[in-house]
Amino acid sequence: MAFILRRAVVLVVGGSGAFILVQKLLRRTKPDSSGQPSPLELVAKGASQLQNNVGAFSLHDTLLALTAMSKVSEEETPAVPGKPAPEAKDALWLLQAQHWRVMAEAVYAPSPAQWSIQTAMPESNLLCCNLESNSDAMRPAFVVAIDGPFNAVVLAVRGTADMTDMLLNAAAEPVDFKAGRAHAGLVHASKGVLEEARDCVDKAMKDHKGKKLVCVGHSLGAATAILAGHVLREDYPNVECWGFSTPACLTLDAARSCAEYATSVLNNHDVVPRFMMANLERLRQEISDFDFDHAREIMRSNEDLRQINTAAEAMKRVEQAQHSAEGLLAKLKSILGKLVPFKKRHNHKEERQESNEEKEGPIGLYPPGKLLVLSSDPYGHGLMPESRKGVPSMRDYGVFPSHERAAKTKWTLNKADQTDFERLYISPWVMSDHMMITHMEGLDSLQHECEPFLDRKRPAMSAQSSQTDPEARKILKDASIHPLAWVFMGAFVSAWLRI
Repeated sequence: MAFILRRAVVLVVGGSGAFILVQKLLRRTKPDSSGQPSPLELVAKGASQLQNNVGAFSLHDTLLALTAMSKVSEEETPAVPGKPAPEAKDALWLLQAQHWRVMAEAVYAPSPAQWSIQTAMPESNLLCCNLESNSDAMRPAFVVAIDGPFNAVVLAVRGTADMTDMLLNAAAEPVDFKAGRAHAGLVHASKGVLEEARDCVDKAMKDHKGKKLVCVGHSLGAATAILAGHVLREDYPNVECWGFSTPACLTLDAARSCAEYATSVLNNHDVVPRFMMANLERLRQEISDFDFDHAREIMRSNEDLRQINTAAEAMKRVEQAQHSAEGLLAKLKSILGKLVPFKKRHNHKEERQESNEEKEGPIGLYPPGKLLVLSSDPYGHGLMPESRKGVPSMRDYGVFPSHERAAKTKWTLNKADQTDFERLYISPWVMSDHMMITHMEGLDSLQHECEPFLDRKRPAMSAQSSQTDPEARKILKDASIHPLAWVFMGAFVSAWLRI
């Protein structure tokens, strides 16, 4: 339970810090002359919508409910959504998925040298390398690289790693995007990436004809890559997009329409693909209707109850920080109202649309593309998530089973629909399931169950294999030296020695 408490405190304190940062940035932010909402305005609107849908629950009550829900989920694991996917038995698909996972994780590297180590590719393959986010433009880190093994030009976008990325995540207000609506912060992130990467991508595709374009990413980077791929698809119809732990970022029809070119590989209990305002509204209702008596029956251990009570007392002190953040948000909205005449930029149709949204509830956003869900039995590899020190940042939190324990774990891969993610699961694995180490474990386990792709494709060239392979036997026969050739060779050598 301790990790849940730590993450809760981080979320509250981090959120307060984000609002403080926004207030500082607003002091030097001018209204957008194009008439479009500024990135900071989108953040403020998203934060306001978040507060409206979380409701008036105190942190004390919320923590008690979430902790109890997590304990119930640990004992009564929810069913895995969807049906078994054929990709689970497809060795080539699994090989590709692992490769693109590596590319999505490598963009978290702090330097081109580290990127080269993680991808096992030379630094010379990097065509455009921006491994730090742009705080002024609110653009996440990304790279454009040549991928020889898979014959591709790759646009890889980094996930959340700093405050800029956190602010993009916070701007959850839906905005118009192509044939639907999308998460405003992620749309802004994709535009920022394309503004800087588009020339490089176009030149690479022109210089390397025959290569395909692949957009990959993890978390925020996954959604940004898929939204960017949606735009690039107008010029590159064969673009492929691979997202890992992809956030909910598109309305239902738009999210489903991406299945032709985008794949989202998700873990069952990951909170990010399920985190949308509509689900927060449902979670609020679940907290109101939660059966605490049933939770007490499950939490028989006095230690569990003691930890919950201790956590509740600790979080009472954090409530003051929440109230401060709410006051800051109100002040922020007041400042925005003076800086940006927001209502003047909206026509009556848009105002009526906002009014209807308030009456009907928040717009549902969903993870895009074909959804493939990894799950294990026992869940969480039979371990609670743990924090580690002295290891790379992408390996400092998650579930790290021993070889013996991993061998006893059964992994599955299901194909799910976007509507299967219309509920927030609160479990001990909501954070560890978001980490790419879990994707690695699951995909690797499924690879063990498949016939090795390379072995079944390797040509038979040995003498032993030629005994059973007619084609190989013919090749060796055609390549053999005729007996008369030895006579001529012997005569030639003898004549040469006499000279």
